[in-house]
Amino acid sequence: MFSFGANWGVLVALELFLAGLGAGAYIVGSSIDLFGEKSWRRLAFAGALMSWPMVGVGLGILIIDLGRPELNTPSHLMNVFNNLSSMMTIGSTLLTMFLAISLLTTVFWVFKWHESLLRSIIEIAGISLGFGVALYPGLLLAFARGRVFWASPFLPWLFLVSAICTGLALVGLAETWLGRILFPFFSTGTEDAMIELSRTLRFGILAKLLILTLYVISVWQTKEVLTVLMGRLAPFFWAAVAGGLLIPFAIEEYGERVLKETGLRPIIYSRISATISFILVLLGGILLRYAILIGGQI
Repeated sequence: MFSFGANWGVLVALELFLAGLGAGAYIVGSSIDLFGEKSWRRLAFAGALMSWPMVGVGLGILIIDLGRPELNTPSHLMNVFNNLSSMMTIGSTLLTMFLAISLLTTVFWVFKWHESLLRSIIEIAGISLGFGVALYPGLLLAFARGRVFWASPFLPWLFLVSAICTGLALVGLAETWLGRILFPFFSTGTEDAMIELSRTLRFGILAKLLILTLYVISVWQTKEVLTVLMGRLAPFFWAAVAGGLLIPFAIEEYGERVLKETGLRPIIYSRISATISFILVLLGGILLRYAILIGGQI
């Protein structure tokens, strides 16, 4: 229904989103552990723990759904790794390696081995792989033959920044009222972490808006851009821009101004506004990928 006759439809858009979300959550969580306050380490655990289920589901969709029905049987499953010149093979390898690293990082957290040098080395390797996983969906589309709407050097970077923004939002949810109710173990119990995550997300949204603008300009001469901006996909695209970028930015900008003017940020406003902006960023991330994926095929 929502695929508009495209070969790569809703499930593939979901895979692209989940891969980026898992990578982004790991990058954010491990960065907090390596460079952030020790009191915020519960968020690092949350990032690692949430990353591998997202990537695992995405890897399953990638193998089964992307026009490769022969891979639906276990005896042919490894065929996806055989062609080293294929973007599909590169992507599957990246996802598999990242999945292993994120699982290993989670084991370190569960058994409280997170004070070791080995843990830091694993996290640095995981962050590097995470950047590869976040870039991969954009590269997969950019290298697709005959798809001029995707053939932009800005598309991989758009997907990378989007992955980090959604990862920030997912990890940040642990500090909101919703997260403290559903996952109280991951909350730091302070307002400082949520304020810093919200502040970082605000800069991420600005970067995403800039790269999205450059991407649209770079593909402006294609017929697909009219479909995305003013045609059947326009509701999805503009919902991603307005709901997933502009509204969350406005919410966070207002909170930042209140903080600067008064020296404090009302607790009720912080928790409610952060919950809303984080959820909107997540929804905007999947809508943007959907609009770009389908837009390149119709």
